[in-house]
Amino acid sequence: KELVKFFIQMGINPGNKIKNQSTIPLWIFKKNSYLKACLRGLIDTDGSIFKMSNKDPCLIRISFINYNSQLLEDTRGAFIKLGFHPSKIINKKRFYISRQMEIKKYLKEIGFSNKKHINRLKQIQSPMV
Repeated sequence: KELVKFFIQMGINPGNKIKNQSTIPLWIFKKNSYLKACLRGLIDTDGSIFKMSNKDPCLIRISFINYNSQLLEDTRGAFIKLGFHPSKIINKKRFYISRQMEIKKYLKEIGFSNKKHINRLKQIQSPMV
């Protein structure tokens, strides 16, 4: 109960993030380490990593999909703040990180905690080894 109160005070409301129109609290934008941790969590839950093309298995893309328009815009803005160049928001629900140097930067500076993404990355990279 106390933990829920703490999160509410920090601007993180419980429940359905779409219905509540949850977003990234402003205090997270003030420190890059917080922003990177937040983005890691968002990509781990609502993101994906995949090959852009079967013709060139070295090309990787990270996507973020969310139906909360404010969270989608704030997440894209967080990437921009950290020096990334995400695509425009497509169909009001997704954007991509596609520049290969930025994929490397993401993996080095932010990374994944989700085993599904870690395993998929290993699978994608295995033909490259």
